[in-house]
Amino acid sequence: MILLKNPGDSMSYRVYVDSIGTASISSASFTATGLTFGTAVPDNTTTPKSVVVPVSGGAHGQLFQGLGSFTLDSGGPLVRPITVRIFNS
Repeated sequence: MILLKNPGDSMSYRVYVDSIGTASISSASFTATGLTFGTAVPDNTTTPKSVVVPVSGGAHGQLFQGLGSFTLDSGGPLVRPITVRIFNS
């Protein structure tokens, strides 16, 4: 997944998590060196299920590779790659 954000903005993004069947997301966290991620809030009412996470940091033209780690109520951990591109709109 690729998230786009303006430099200097702190924005919340909805990150959809597919292929988890009937499982619900209990919690999630995100990491990418050079960015700051706030507390991720699961939303199990969407299809596919999702989390909303605030992101801040970065400068125009930067590209960040990171990971999203999701804990499912079925007990299984799930890790997905994320990409965040900083872009002046």
